[in-house]
This record gives sequence, C-alpha cells and structure tokens, in this order.
Amino acid sequence: MPEHEVCEKHATRSKGENLNTREVGTHYEDVAIAYLKDNGVQIIDRNVTCGRFGEIDIIGCTSDAGKTLVFFEVKYRKDDRHGNPEDAVDINKQNKIRKCAEYYLAYKNSDSYVRFDIIAIQGEEITWYKNAF
Repeated sequence: MPEHEVCEKHATRSKGENLNTREVGTHYEDVAIAYLKDNGVQIIDRNVTCGRFGEIDIIGCTSDAGKTLVFFEVKYRKDDRHGNPEDAVDINKQNKIRKCAEYYLAYKNSDSYVRFDIIAIQGEEITWYKNAF
C-alpha cells in the first residue's frame, strides 16, 4: 500500500456495546469522519449509493490548491484474526468503488481530480492509506 498515517486518537468505543454489523460500520465511519476532519478533509457526502454499482462510504475534498475529490473506503477489524482491514479492499472491491465513483462524477458533472483512499481501523488504531489504488 502507498503512503499512510497512523492515529490512535479517534478509535474509541464504549465497552460492552453490542452492535449489529451495520451499526458497527456506521460507528467506525463516524470515527473515520472525525479523524479526516481533524486532518483537514472537508466531508462532502457519505454512504452514497450509485445505482447497481454499490456504495461509497465517504466522499471528501482535500484542502490543497487542486481540491482533489477523495473517495474513501472504511474498513474495520477488531483484531487481525481475519486479516488486516485494508486487505479486504481487493481488486473486485476496488473495481466496484471505481465504477461507483465514475457514476457519481457523471451525475455531478464533475471533472475534479480524484483519489481513492482507504481508512483502515484495527482495534484502536487508524491507518490512512492515501492513493491506495
């Protein structure tokens, strides 16, 4: 994976919470959004459904001069028993995200520069993979 950053500040969850899979996903997307905002990303949208192509977890905009539009995939794992979270974004998942991004860009009539990043959360650790694919 390309350049990445690690942060432990935002990955907290109350002990004893029993959440279903969707609630866990939403919780860690909220954690990712807080982390991204703290790192200068302007959040544009989240959980964007793109027809039959799937969903994009988070769409944000960088603060650089080029104003890059970033499509974020958030993956969470409690521990590494089932592999690292970033490994779950395989080539099939990448292709779905790309198609969804194309759909979104066409719908918004946007010609922005784009980037695909992964926010991997494992236990208490957040890792941001920029230009992941």
